[in-house]
Amino acid sequence: MIRINPAAERLFGARAETLGKPVEAVVRDPGIAQSVGDVLASQVPAVSEEAAAVLPWAVDGTRRAFRIRSTPMKDADGRLVGVVTLLVAGSARVRFFVVWMVVTIVPSTFFVWQNSSRYLYLPAAGFAMLLTEGILAVRRLMASRLSPRAGRIAAGLLTVALAARFAVSASRLPKEFREWTRPYRRFVTAVRRANPAPLAGAVVFVDRENADGIPELYLDPAAEVASCGPDVHVVVR
Repeated sequence: MIRINPAAERLFGARAETLGKPVEAVVRDPGIAQSVGDVLASQVPAVSEEAAAVLPWAVDGTRRAFRIRSTPMKDADGRLVGVVTLLVAGSARVRFFVVWMVVTIVPSTFFVWQNSSRYLYLPAAGFAMLLTEGILAVRRLMASRLSPRAGRIAAGLLTVALAARFAVSASRLPKEFREWTRPYRRFVTAVRRANPAPLAGAVVFVDRENADGIPELYLDPAAEVASCGPDVHVVVR
């Protein structure tokens, strides 16, 4: 160890106690020594996502996960002079997915326009990626504490459980959609009965009970859809 920053001192000990010692004598996990050794041998950067690269350490009483990133240092002539190892807290992918969800859901939260819910698939994609990261984290944790086979089994069971949960939720969607669209179907039927073939610019009179539950903004567009023609105006009586 020839350099250590203040943040690393909180993990490995004071600078005076660590500098000049072999990596194996300072670090608490063999994953760091292995990462340094791999970079020394290959002389190419190493960024691993395997279980050995995730270090669950307690910092100031808080348990945090660190990922290992090692990069070779070379002089002006291209000769290897050392290795720089970074311990990165958390996952860059998780941070990206969280930001993605926030950015994509803001328009549907603070701005209202017709059918804005159609764009909710964007934050849903970020949520799906977060679930994937969670499953992979469980796999790495179980693999590091038990065995790689236990990690695969745990990830598989969690995936099946989540899929079953979403399947149950999806099975309820058609019924909920039918209930939600019932007022619109009733309204469309009333428009067609009132005037089966209205001309452009026609006025269609509909009883109030057949227009209940439909925002006034949607009355004319729904009537135009029902009559398959433009410029139909609805009057609720």
